[in-house]
Amino acid sequence: MKIVLLNLILHTAEKGVIPRHESNHDCMIYNMARGFVANGHDVTVIAVKEYRPIKPETNSFKVIYFSSGIKSIFKPHLLPFPKGLYRYLKHNSDDIDLIISSEVFSIGSLIASFALPSKLMIWHELSAHQKLMKHIPSRIWYNFVAPIFFRNIPVTCRSEQAKVFLKKYLSRVSDDVVDHGANSEIFRPSLHNMPDDKFIVISQLISRKRVDCIIRKFAKFVKIPHYAHYSLEIVGKGTQEKELQQLVEELGIKNNVNFHGFLSHEKLAPLSTKSKALLVFTEQDLNMVSIPESIVNGTPVITNSVPNTATFIAKHNLGIVNDYWGEEELAHLADNYDTYHNNCLAIRSRLTETGCAKKLVEIWKCGFSQ
Repeated sequence: MKIVLLNLILHTAEKGVIPRHESNHDCMIYNMARGFVANGHDVTVIAVKEYRPIKPETNSFKVIYFSSGIKSIFKPHLLPFPKGLYRYLKHNSDDIDLIISSEVFSIGSLIASFALPSKLMIWHELSAHQKLMKHIPSRIWYNFVAPIFFRNIPVTCRSEQAKVFLKKYLSRVSDDVVDHGANSEIFRPSLHNMPDDKFIVISQLISRKRVDCIIRKFAKFVKIPHYAHYSLEIVGKGTQEKELQQLVEELGIKNNVNFHGFLSHEKLAPLSTKSKALLVFTEQDLNMVSIPESIVNGTPVITNSVPNTATFIAKHNLGIVNDYWGEEELAHLADNYDTYHNNCLAIRSRLTETGCAKKLVEIWKCGFSQ
């Protein structure tokens, strides 16, 4: 099939600032594109120019960046307006079998519903109304725009929470859920070597990620004599980096904590594989890409219930979900790693880029294509 992945926003912006990357190689939709290609499909990814990488890229799929229009209203980091998208889709309609567009609340999805409605499926992540302007734009969109223009458009959600939310407004919502797919060529478990005595954090070092809370919990954990030798590997960059480094020193655990900065997936994956668990204590997130990547890597997860993927983790016993997790949960997972690790191995095929891409096409073919 000739598939268009309409994903206008490639990276999360903090405080309206869109990050510029040398390459988009590790972003979620690129991983999914590789999954579709590996399954034998011809793929085109569409985004807006604000997310164009600094350096030229070589990919197994085509990438098109459209200019953003009316930026004063349609902010590129929130709700970009891709100029020329309607004309492109209509002009290339004979060469498109399926459009998978990210999000119901999206100008790109709306344009695609006008251009090629019979070839459109929406892949939806949001599980609540956006907070912008006291939820007013979001409520208008879901209560009036979506029921009119997406009434006959099939939707597949990325979490159970998103499915429950969206079924309040639309009827053609699949009962199946498809999460972000992790790159199975890079994230793969070690079948022979045991992990080191370490935990890992993969996160932007910003306030809402609450990495400071994770560090404090870990500090209590290593005060237990049996676990005093454990280390915490922190991967990521952000405005709180120096503050967190200072906290580590104040807690007297400098020898137990390593800050790695930003790492490519090639360097990150082996570090994750050698860790007992990924640690998450975020205040605000939906489907965190690092969680399926960790599970596909065979690494269990300790998290609060904030990420939508927490439900999946708890259901399949892929780690520990507890809003108040602390040193006791760290000790429990360290002592019972094999059980959680084996559960990750059993479920990993459902979270790879090829597995998720295959499932989306199956959902389309088995009941949604018109």
